Amino acid sequence: MAYGTDIEFAAYLSARGLTVAGVPAVLRQLASDYLDATYCFGSGDVTGANFLAALYRAAYLADGGTTVLFPVTTGARVKRQKVDVIEREFFDDGADSTGFIDPVINGLMRDFLCGDVSKGLFFQSVGT
Repeated sequence: MAYGTDIEFAAYLSARGLTVAGVPAVLRQLASDYLDATYCFGSGDVTGANFLAALYRAAYLADGGTTVLFPVTTGARVKRQKVDVIEREFFDDGADSTGFIDPVINGLMRDFLCGDVSKGLFFQSVGT
């Protein structure tokens, strides 16, 4: 289920002088999937100005292509080391690569995150 409405999304874009080429409902669904996967929501009753602003920002970014919100990584990268005339090439596991993190979205979602260690480090909750 996509959060927000097409009318509110259009108002968000208009207030910022932005436009999208994609279908608003599809972009909102992609953004909702991104927020659910990244911030662990999954309920359709989430409201609040910061949440909706994060949603609409993610929807706007999704208009640039789904790989913005859901990057495709190969999992391995080629690394080279060269000393004098000796050169070696190998693959690392890519474990230090990160997915997409938008500082604006992350800042807007800050209020929904809590660091209560008894619930697990960076346990994420809504409405508390």
